[in-house]
Amino acid sequence: MEQVLQTPAQDHRYADFGNRFLALFLDYLIVSIPIIVITYYNVLEVKSLFLYVVICLLTLSYRPMLEGLYGATLGKMVMKITIVDTSYQKPKWKRILLRNAIYLILGVAMYIPEINMYLNPDFENVHTFTEYGEFGAQYSSDILMGIYFGVMIIEMIAMLIDSKNRSLHDRVAGTYVVETNIPEAQFYSSKGI
Repeated sequence: MEQVLQTPAQDHRYADFGNRFLALFLDYLIVSIPIIVITYYNVLEVKSLFLYVVICLLTLSYRPMLEGLYGATLGKMVMKITIVDTSYQKPKWKRILLRNAIYLILGVAMYIPEINMYLNPDFENVHTFTEYGEFGAQYSSDILMGIYFGVMIIEMIAMLIDSKNRSLHDRVAGTYVVETNIPEAQFYSSKGI
């Protein structure tokens, strides 16, 4: 059964699991491909701690920045879904940060140990991605990675059993993800935002 929202701008449906999952997948592709290329170059050639920190900051800020500015990431825009608050308005920054808090915390926790890798003088002897994998293994946290994927699974289950397709981070932040067939900028401007 589809839930239809009556708003001044247009009727909206809660975004389904498939569209949200596909948007997330697109976001991972959009972020991952350039990050992998830059990381490969940094690890094998430059070995710059500064560049590593910039990569981490860009990766961590992608979702909250785009959701705060446009109400959607690029993946969500492609899938024509957007984030709204409980009044079906563009969420304020506080809600966006709250919505992304668990991922920001886990992301920072996973990135910090690798800083020590860049500070280790033996890192200069790493010349292949295989060597990077072996050398970096001592700095990565399988426990944090397990927690991250556990949270993702719990989020998916919560979304599948919720009548409005809300994940835990939507519930915590007081947000919904809705379908829209008009560009986000037009959607929000029609609401006086």
